[in-house]
Amino acid sequence: MNTVFNQEILDKKPERLGDYQENYTHASAQLKKLIKSYFIRSEYLTQNTKGFFKAHELIAKFSPTLTYHMSVHFNLFAGTIISLGSDEQKEKYIEEANNGTLGCFALTEHDAGVFSGMKLKTKAEYNSKKNTFILNGSKNWISLGISAKYGIIIANLIFNKENKGPHGFIIDLSLPGVERKYVAQKACLQGLDNAQLFFNNVEIPNDALLSKYTKIENKEYIKDDDYSFLKIANRLQSGRICIGSGAIAITESTLNNLIKYTLTKKITISKDRYVYMEELPIIKNKFNEFKAKINKLNNFKEYVQDKYILELNQPSKYILDLIATLKFYSTYECCDILHQSRKIIGSYGLSHDSNLIPSHDSLYSLLVVEGDNNLLAQKIVKDYLKNIYKSFWTLIIELLLGNFTKVYLVLFIMFRLKMSKDKLKEWVTLNESIFKLALILCQEKVNKF
Repeated sequence: MNTVFNQEILDKKPERLGDYQENYTHASAQLKKLIKSYFIRSEYLTQNTKGFFKAHELIAKFSPTLTYHMSVHFNLFAGTIISLGSDEQKEKYIEEANNGTLGCFALTEHDAGVFSGMKLKTKAEYNSKKNTFILNGSKNWISLGISAKYGIIIANLIFNKENKGPHGFIIDLSLPGVERKYVAQKACLQGLDNAQLFFNNVEIPNDALLSKYTKIENKEYIKDDDYSFLKIANRLQSGRICIGSGAIAITESTLNNLIKYTLTKKITISKDRYVYMEELPIIKNKFNEFKAKINKLNNFKEYVQDKYILELNQPSKYILDLIATLKFYSTYECCDILHQSRKIIGSYGLSHDSNLIPSHDSLYSLLVVEGDNNLLAQKIVKDYLKNIYKSFWTLIIELLLGNFTKVYLVLFIMFRLKMSKDKLKEWVTLNESIFKLALILCQEKVNKF
């Protein structure tokens, strides 16, 4: 890995609201420059995973948009090919990815996004007469969806009128029947070209199916026993690590910039006397609190990354829980840190030099990608409640330890679910309590580091 990031190869041009085409054209050109500098390569995912994560953290401090571009191109696009592609597919597409040909990953659909879970409607129906697939459906909010040449499309494979479930297909997005539209203007990450993709009877070849575990050969559907949708979903796990790690890096960089400002900003307290802003109790105490939080998050992040690397091919439930905690808690805490910073730093927070507003806005977007934080909160709490049902003594111990708020939330959620006739609807209405409990559970984990 080229561990030295030369900022001179990139042009940090401010993203301007309204100039969306100019913004994403510039951002994708920056990504291509970064790729050609050999700073990061697709094979780092498996051969230098720690370096892969560190590259995202380093670029996050330079440009949140660019680090997300990197994650989409290398982790979601190239990483899925490495995980699910045949040797021939890897040889062709990974080489192109490393040479600057951009790719995207299309999973999210209308009414089936990060907030509503996995409900695929897009389908690829096998045509035995022509040995091809006919792709129909649409995707929504696909990052790099305009700039990418290739896309990995997650669709239900229909074989002999039977739904074989979600599969990955790699297609050229310039094929007839593919339409791309830029998503309505966003308030942040202007350089990230989120797109709607529409597929109208798009004919794709048999070899478009990512075929390490599944293939259609001699007009027969063949599936390896090891294949399941989790093979696709595992790509989201490393993506969540990148998101959580990037959020910490963005926040730490922005906070250091604010602290540097307070060291030189003079506050007049009388006609001929002044103090530096960093001496003000509200500034000193809050920034010390923020630095302590960032330090704990960094320690936890390092632990999660190292554990994930040890179980790269098939992460255990323990690792998956750690990853969910990292993504959920780091994005939430980092958003909160910059939100509080905006309230105390004064007019400097409005300046371009502070980078506070674009950083804060970018962090808000990280709350909803790679699994919306509300869904991750539900996962975290569901897993915890399963353990409580197995051993109620856990709550007794929590009471003895003085964790009264935690115990109250657990009992409140359990009681409401037990008394409700429609438990699914009740679970939805309990979202606020579930989110609060998830924060407590995650804070306990992170505070151990």
